[in-house]
Amino acid sequence: MSVYLEPCIELLKKEFETEEMQKTVNAFLANASFSSKWLLYSDYCLDDSSKPNDVITFVLLPFVSESDYQALDKRIGETQPTDIKHAKSVDEEFMDFIKQKAVFSFSFIVNDRQRLFGDTEEEQIKTVQQLLTKLKDTFAIWRNNTEEGAPIDYYKDSVKLFQRQLKEIFQKKDVKNHIDILLISVLGAIYSAEILKNLPKIDIFGWFPDRDKTNEACGQMIVPVFNALQHNHIGGRQFQFVSSPPPIQLKYHSMIMKIE
Repeated sequence: MSVYLEPCIELLKKEFETEEMQKTVNAFLANASFSSKWLLYSDYCLDDSSKPNDVITFVLLPFVSESDYQALDKRIGETQPTDIKHAKSVDEEFMDFIKQKAVFSFSFIVNDRQRLFGDTEEEQIKTVQQLLTKLKDTFAIWRNNTEEGAPIDYYKDSVKLFQRQLKEIFQKKDVKNHIDILLISVLGAIYSAEILKNLPKIDIFGWFPDRDKTNEACGQMIVPVFNALQHNHIGGRQFQFVSSPPPIQLKYHSMIMKIE
């Protein structure tokens, strides 16, 4: 990975080896492992001068059914119509409702987050280049060893995407957005993988990131970055990966909007 990010990743993984975390994960899965379909949502508060910290938050939950999902969405809208990060208070009924659900949330305070990639801009660029190269190589392997029915066009396009981003970062373009996209993806991919690898079966995993500039930046690379990182950290298990954006329909490591 890199001399800067690797220690952070090891700390994340070691957290799941602690007795407290194992109890927390086991308690969560005791109420959620019935499902083979999973949803991960993420939201970020970065570089907001009105907030005390930069924070990246993820929420993992099992997909029960379309009707259950719609009921959940409706109840949240009724009890907490305002985005929590913009609200001065949180409705008690909303909190009681959420506590009844099988939900695993994890948040990271990431002040001075660029320094996770290096102390200087040159070191940060080198770390980003290392990660992008590994991601390009991962998709190249998938492209060259694809099975029948696999999304080879997605693999080819992703290789080209990371080749373009390597050129961009070599020219010192959009360094900060590259760092944010990679950091968000690393945190979400590793944490979700550490939880989901305990499941006997995974059919579909859907990641729905915050609708902000990170989705559009750097050639919309955030989804394939997350896809590859999670796949590698979960041990290469095969399941359908869905996300938004972009609205692309694929098999295996697929990206489609609706889970059914």
